[in-house]
Formats: sequence, C-alpha cells, structure tokens
Amino acid sequence: MAALQQVLKMSIQAQGEDTNPPSEVFQPMGQENKEWLSGALSSFVTNATDLSKEMKTNLDKISALIEGEVTTDKMQQINEILEGITAYVDDLDLAKDFVHTGGHDVMLKCLNYKPLIMESCEILACIAQNNPKVQHIILQTNPIPIYLSLISDQSLGEIEKKKVLYALSCLCRGFEPAIQVFKSEKGIYKIIPFIENLDSLLATKAVFLIKTLVSEDFSLKEEILSSGMLEILINKLKEPRNATHEHILTLLYSCLTDNKDTIAFCKQPSTGLIQILNNYENQQEILEEEIQACREIKALLV
Repeated sequence: MAALQQVLKMSIQAQGEDTNPPSEVFQPMGQENKEWLSGALSSFVTNATDLSKEMKTNLDKISALIEGEVTTDKMQQINEILEGITAYVDDLDLAKDFVHTGGHDVMLKCLNYKPLIMESCEILACIAQNNPKVQHIILQTNPIPIYLSLISDQSLGEIEKKKVLYALSCLCRGFEPAIQVFKSEKGIYKIIPFIENLDSLLATKAVFLIKTLVSEDFSLKEEILSSGMLEILINKLKEPRNATHEHILTLLYSCLTDNKDTIAFCKQPSTGLIQILNNYENQQEILEEEIQACREIKALLV
C-alpha cells in the first residue's frame, strides 16, 4: 500500500512537469509512460521484497541475541534493531509479513526484558492497529494476559506501562475476539488503579481504552458497574479538572445509555451525581463539549 502511494505521488509530480493542458478524452498510455510506470512499480516491489528479507534477518538476529544470558550490550543491539523495524512495519503488507514470519512471537519474548518493552510494544501496537487479520494472528499467542500482567507490574514505570496499554488498546479496538479475552481476564479490574490516580500518565489512556471498548461491547457496562469502576468515575469528577475528565464524562454517558442498571445506580441519592455535574459545569475554563456531556448525562437521569 505504501509503495503504491509513492507511485501515485511520483505520477502526480510527473504530471506537474508536463506543460501541455490535460485532455478530457481518454487516451492510451504512451510507450514512454508505460516504461516509466513499469519501472517505478518494479522498483517499489523490489524495495518491499528487500525490506521483507531485511525484517526476517533482523528477527533472526534478535532471536539469537535473546538466547542464553542477555547482557546490557545485547539489549542495546536489540533495541537498535527494533528501532529499525519500527521505521517500516506500519506498512500493511509488511505488517502481515512480520506476523507470518513469527515476528510477534519474537516481540512477546522481548517483553521479558524491561529495556526492550517500549520498542517491542510500539511494534506490536503498530502492526495490530486497524488490522483484523494481524490482530487474529497475534491473539492466537495469547498476549493479553502478558499485557495485563505488565501493567500491574510494580517494577515498571509509567512510561513503559503507557506503551503496554497502547499495545493492548490496538489489539482490542475493533476486534471482538480480543475484547472477549480482555473480559475473561478481568481486564477492567487491572485498569481501575490507573483511573483512581488522575495524576498518572496512564489515566487518560486507561479511560479512553474503556470508553472505546464499551462502545463496541455493551456487556462491559455491567462489568463497569459490578467492579466499582462506575462509582470511582463519578467520584473523580469531584477532583480538580484535568484532561482526563472530558473522557470520564463521555464514558459515563456511554455507560448510562440504554442501560437500566447503571441509570438506577446513578439515580441513587448517595452518588450525588446530579449535584456533582452541576458543580462541574460551574468550573472555569470548562470546554463546551464537557458542558454538553454533563447535560446529556443529567437528561438520562430525569
């Protein structure tokens, strides 16, 4: 896909160099243009093939380096290779080649080593995003328990966990089988700690992930209620406003829409939700979207 985009770009550039006005009548492609296009396509196909071979070679190198004792020097070498792979693996065709050659398995092995987590998760996220075929292949290796374990690992910093959340999000978004695994692994409960601390770098990512999954699987609304997350979200609106609050409001609205149980819970006087929303609306520098979300939530509670 990327190769064809480059050919199109070059075609447009070539047209720009033509001083003759464009004809409105279809004309067969001239021999010179045919030869140019054939050469361009051949060049890009060759380039894609070369990148695929390079990728396979690099994966073999990583596999060899993580055998036995993994020294600091080996870690550095692997990270350099991973950075190189990151530069081109967003191409859809190369992403497919990557998983067909077992690249995702190699990345999951890299997650055993803290210095390799960020680059490995970046690659896993990149190849999975909006790519159901790749998502399906990755899911067969059961990575979700690994991701959930990593975000709960106290030895990891927020920056590493943010990358893990990114990989988890890209695997689950738009792919129902992954969402089902997330549910069966009690993923909601692993996400709650990040929502409890809005100062965390992970808070917005966590709320956004749950908001997205709820829009794709309505049964998660019940789990958000039973897990205690809904009550936490309501109470977080009492805290000084930050960037996460906008996502909390939209998540609350999603949870309440077409769900009698969450509506009944939020109507309880003990939640104080109506007053909380009224107070929230009166804050300074609040966005218009937030005001609208508050009003839409209150309308559901009437």
